[in-house]
Amino acid sequence: MNLFEPSGTTTTDAWLRELRSNLLAVARRRVLADAAEDVVQETMRILLEKGGLAPGWTSPEGAPALAVALRILRNVIGNHYQRDRMRRPGGDLEDVARTTADPAPTPLEALATEERVRIVRESLAAMATRDRDCARYLQRLLDGVAPGALARQEGLEEAVLYRRVYRCRLKLRTLLERRGIAA
Repeated sequence: MNLFEPSGTTTTDAWLRELRSNLLAVARRRVLADAAEDVVQETMRILLEKGGLAPGWTSPEGAPALAVALRILRNVIGNHYQRDRMRRPGGDLEDVARTTADPAPTPLEALATEERVRIVRESLAAMATRDRDCARYLQRLLDGVAPGALARQEGLEEAVLYRRVYRCRLKLRTLLERRGIAA
């Protein structure tokens, strides 16, 4: 997709819908979902005042509409945080950003996390050939089973499971380091 001319659409309505969709996708990663719509609408209002709500529009400096819209969006989001900070005296801007931003990972963070999980799962599969118990313990923990529940399922005391898992994690770390991954 060409970010500066959304999907090559020709009708103004289709272009505006796609521009709004692109802005909303960015805003949702920066502010909570209920504020994202307001931030995007304010951005579109400002862009309209500049005359930039038409396919192929460029600013007097030659910037395409989406580039101008993203710049405006950045400023509107900053204003949003500033207003929140003024409503809650005593908190700094970083605290406000942390409490108002959407907690979901960005697409790049999600991709990196998925890649890490895939590598760990591959290493656990390799570990299963040499140490089935370790691979099983770590796999179950990776799947989200609580340590206490895993200990009960395995018929172990929790302290015993923790010691075993500690040793298993050392073995996994060694496998990962052999693959060139600092763990």
